[in-house]
Amino acid sequence: GTGPVTVWLVGSRFQWTFALLSALLGLAALLGPDGAVAAFHSVVGSVFTGLLVAGSASFVASQFFGEGLSWLDSNSSLLSGDGCITGYVLWVAVTGVSLVRWRSKVPFVFFAQVETLHLTAPDGVPDGQRPLLFSESLPAPPPPPPPRR
Repeated sequence: GTGPVTVWLVGSRFQWTFALLSALLGLAALLGPDGAVAAFHSVVGSVFTGLLVAGSASFVASQFFGEGLSWLDSNSSLLSGDGCITGYVLWVAVTGVSLVRWRSKVPFVFFAQVETLHLTAPDGVPDGQRPLLFSESLPAPPPPPPPRR
């Protein structure tokens, strides 16, 4: 790539430092305390989510305005520093919303979720108190045989 981030990373004399810090960060995310692992996963997941949204929006924009970039090229241009400013703004915005959602535990969801649904039959018997295929018209099953001794 020829983007400014790519050129800086490839031309940097700190390659060993980048490799060592990346390895240590990866190991800490795998073997570190639970809080650090959860924070790492949340931050990396938020950044990746922002990239997916921004890269997809850049792809749609490139198709709409006749540039014709592929989806992979759109994401690669954002990563290398060649992307458009709106792609970066969208990336930062989505990453920020995702991090706020994780930190504040505020649900930004497009659907409702019911944790437990309690049903009561017309005769007032609560759920789970009768067989699943119970029918008033069927005779009751015979009692189980007494245990053998």
